[in-house]
Amino acid sequence: MAINFLWRIILIICFMLLSVTGVAWMYIETGFGKTLAWPSGGAEGAVWVHKLEAILAMAHIFVVHFFIESYRPSAFPLKLSH
Repeated sequence: MAINFLWRIILIICFMLLSVTGVAWMYIETGFGKTLAWPSGGAEGAVWVHKLEAILAMAHIFVVHFFIESYRPSAFPLKLSH
C-alpha cells in the first residue's frame, strides 16, 4: 500500500517538474521564463532537466505498468496446479 503511494508521489513530482521546465523553456525570453529557469541553471539547464525528467517519467510508467501490473500473481487467472 505504501509503495503505491510512493510511486504516485514520484510520478506527480516528475510531471510537475516537466511542466515547470517546459514552460520555462517555452517562455525563456520573458522574465517569467527566466525566473522559472533560474533554479536549473538558465535555459540550457531547464532543457536538460526537462529531458531528464521526461526519461524518468517514461521509465516510471514503463516499470509500473509493465513489470508491477503484468507480473503480479492476481493478473494471471490460469492455475497451473492440478
